[in-house]
Amino acid sequence: MNLKSSFLKSMVLAIIFALFLLPVGAANGDVDNGTEVEEEVVENVENVENTESTGEAVEEEAKIISLSLEESIEMAVENHPDIAVAIIEHEQAKADLRKAKRDAKSIKDLKEQGLPGLYTYDTYLAERVLPKTMEMLEILADKGLDFKKSLLKFQAENAYYDVLKAESELENATDSLVRAKEQLRLAQVGLDVGVNAQADVLGAEVLVASQELTVSFAKNSLKQAEMDFNNLMGLALDDEVKLTSVFSFSPIEFNLEEIGEMAREKDLTYVQLNESVKVQEAAFDMAKGYYTPNVLTYQAAERDYEIAKLKLQNADQNLDLKIRKAYLNTETAKEGYALMEKSVEQASENYRLTKLRHDVGMATLLDLEKASGELDKAKTELVAAVYDYNLAATMLQHGIFDLDGMQ
Repeated sequence: MNLKSSFLKSMVLAIIFALFLLPVGAANGDVDNGTEVEEEVVENVENVENTESTGEAVEEEAKIISLSLEESIEMAVENHPDIAVAIIEHEQAKADLRKAKRDAKSIKDLKEQGLPGLYTYDTYLAERVLPKTMEMLEILADKGLDFKKSLLKFQAENAYYDVLKAESELENATDSLVRAKEQLRLAQVGLDVGVNAQADVLGAEVLVASQELTVSFAKNSLKQAEMDFNNLMGLALDDEVKLTSVFSFSPIEFNLEEIGEMAREKDLTYVQLNESVKVQEAAFDMAKGYYTPNVLTYQAAERDYEIAKLKLQNADQNLDLKIRKAYLNTETAKEGYALMEKSVEQASENYRLTKLRHDVGMATLLDLEKASGELDKAKTELVAAVYDYNLAATMLQHGIFDLDGMQ
């Protein structure tokens, strides 16, 4: 009896142990020979692939760079090598000025010690005029750095407007192509019902081909403008950039007096001549204290001083002339925009009415093509007017009064 009981206990323990070894659900007959496991593995692999694909898509999307006009200007100033070169040149000019001042102080100290041979004219030049010359060069280097920044800001804004203008021209060319295709459709319909001749269809086909070529040219112009912009920004030529600022007409009120004051602080030619007058004045003052008027050195210093003053006077007048011309350019461009805006409005309405008359047989296909061409021309001139005004206003804002020094 005890033996039988022990045997039963052993059997029960063996069964329990076997149940623990079975997969979950096997005791209920739920095992399906690993099919669910395989499906789960496949699903996990697909999830990994989808994740990788999503990551690649995000990476591709991240390559698009969005830039406002202000961000573009800041990027150009930060990345352009001309600025780095100008900074180095300014630092060198400051070092030269410090050296000239140290040398002048050394000469003065030696004189106070009674060292002989330090009272020549050349020594006086090194002591009194050379520091002023080095100071002039330091000021010019500093103003040169400011001018290059202003020039880069202008170039960045100009390049930005070039892209926006090219985008507008491509949009207008695409709209023209759509209208040309519609005119071709109408010509074919008219031919089918016996209203138009085959020549009308051929003319419409030529117009479509011409507009397709215009679209191709516009795409090429846009691509070139984008590459020029990227190059100025320090980006790769193939980088895709999305410009977020709008190409629009925003008139600015300018104060000629304030612009004149700014120009005399920033214009390199004027600043150089103004500083040159100071140097030549110092040289002449020293010559007067060392020589009599009948000495050639005295006379040469006096002539140099008078020439410097005359050049500054001439530069002052030329600067005023440049400012007024630049201002007149903005006013002319402003008036041109107002005129072109009305022209687009008139051409759009004329095209709409001509199309309505054509639809009821009161206007020919040639009339419709003419109205479409006038609308294209008006839109192109409006884009050009916006560009011209923005360019003229930008020149005044950044103190660039002509394009002679831009290359």
